[in-house]
Amino acid sequence: MNSNDQKPTLENLFQSKRYDVPSEEFWDDLQDQVKGRALASLARPSFFSKCVKSSIFILPVILAFAFFSKIVSSDNSEVVNSSEI
Repeated sequence: MNSNDQKPTLENLFQSKRYDVPSEEFWDDLQDQVKGRALASLARPSFFSKCVKSSIFILPVILAFAFFSKIVSSDNSEVVNSSEI
C-alpha cells in the first residue's frame, strides 16, 4: 500500500483552512496581546534617552576634570616661570 494515497494534497489543505475561522476568544486575546506590547514599547526607554541621561551625569565629571587639570597645568607653568627668574 502506498502512503501517498492517504495523504491530502497541499491544495486540499489550503481549501480546508479557508473555512477555519478563529473564535472570538482568540481575537480578544490577540487584541490584548497587541495592546500590551504597544504599551510596553512606549514604557521602555529608548537608546537615545539612555544616552542623554548618562551624559547628564558624566558631563559634570568631565568638565570638573578639565577645569582641575587646567588649574594644575597653569600652576606647574607658574612654578617653571618662577624658577627661571
